[in-house]
Amino acid sequence: MTAREMQEAVEIELKQADKDYELKYKLESREIFYYLSRYERDFVQEVYDSGIDKSEANKKKLGKLLVASEITGANIAASTFYPYSYEVTTPVDLLYVVNERAAITTSDGTITNIMVKPISYDEYNVNKNNPFRKPTENKCLRLEGIDVHLILVPSNTVTLTKISIDYVKNPLGINIEQDCELHENTHYNIVKGAVKLILA
Repeated sequence: MTAREMQEAVEIELKQADKDYELKYKLESREIFYYLSRYERDFVQEVYDSGIDKSEANKKKLGKLLVASEITGANIAASTFYPYSYEVTTPVDLLYVVNERAAITTSDGTITNIMVKPISYDEYNVNKNNPFRKPTENKCLRLEGIDVHLILVPSNTVTLTKISIDYVKNPLGINIEQDCELHENTHYNIVKGAVKLILA
């Protein structure tokens, strides 16, 4: 459905739910688009919370919101926040990280692609002296829960050179100039969700 078709579907659903719709609500287009956009964001959250990898259907629902990106160069800088850490500038439209890999270079010039494991601050603080829970040459750590994307590497002989990230981007919202970015088979769910928000 186009954005206009979704708006019309909301109006039809509202009329079916309440015969006095036009007297009670008198919603302008921008208000309907607000509710469509709000539920679109809620729907993305629901899919993410239920597990993107749970089924192929969940990946399909997110449509154009699943994006892959590589971060290199000036977007990766040594940080003084934590020992052997790097601050990474992520894409501005990043909503949720789905998968993350790092390329590290050791002092002898060897380049290795390794996994990045997200951890909480509590987990970091409890395990910072545990040699089995620290970053290794097979695994970097990423501290979750802050605005800064902080990657921890095993030592000062390792340089973080690239981050490859698969992520869910923020939806642009639905308006007369922007159609829903989710897969078309989700559009009616978005319409029904927007109607529930309006009637609540």
